[in-house]
Order: sequence, then structure tokens, then C-alpha cells
Amino acid sequence: MVSPSGVDLARGGPAVTGLGVSQPVSPAREVGVYVVSYAVVAVDGHLSRGGYEFLLTRAAPAPSRHAALPAYWWVMLGLAFLGLVLGVAVILRGQPRRADRRGVPSVSSSRDRP
Repeated sequence: MVSPSGVDLARGGPAVTGLGVSQPVSPAREVGVYVVSYAVVAVDGHLSRGGYEFLLTRAAPAPSRHAALPAYWWVMLGLAFLGLVLGVAVILRGQPRRADRRGVPSVSSSRDRP
């Protein structure tokens, strides 16, 4: 497939599946007439050539600059967050606890000193 500006959009080789032949192509990003051409050799050795044109009136959107994160990144971010939460819990659990107002205070203030 050739774009309106003459760029060949074919990517990789053609694939034959059953009675069909397919060819991966890049996204059509230009408005205009595209040309598709083909040449196929039949089982009996006969060469068939052909093609067609089509008019694209709306181009494919440009790829986003902010691509979606792959699934494994979400797993890694989730594990990092869980590690952060557990780390904070361990640190807070290791802190000495202050007694409530009914008990004896564990830390004296400077006002209590003579």
C-alpha cells in the first residue's frame, strides 16, 4: 500500500492463510488516495496481478505521547505502594506509645522540670 505522498506502508512480509493473503501495513496518517497493488502466483504457476485505489477522507489519529502503562508496571506500582504502607506501619509500630491522660505520661515536658 502506497500513501498519497508515495511512502510504502507495507511492514513485514505477506502471510498466506488458507485461501487468503494478508500484508501488515502502517496506519494511514494522510488524507488522500492510497494505492494497493498485489501479485499472486497460483498453484498452477499462473501469475495474477491487480490493484485498487481508495480515498481516505479522515486520517488515523497520531499516537499519544502518553502511552498507557503495561500491566506489569501497574503490578509493580501496586507492590511498591503496598511496601510503602507496610514500611510505615512497621515504623509506627516500633514507636514508643504515649500514655493517655489517665495514665502516667511517658515523656515529660520542660514545664514539669524545676
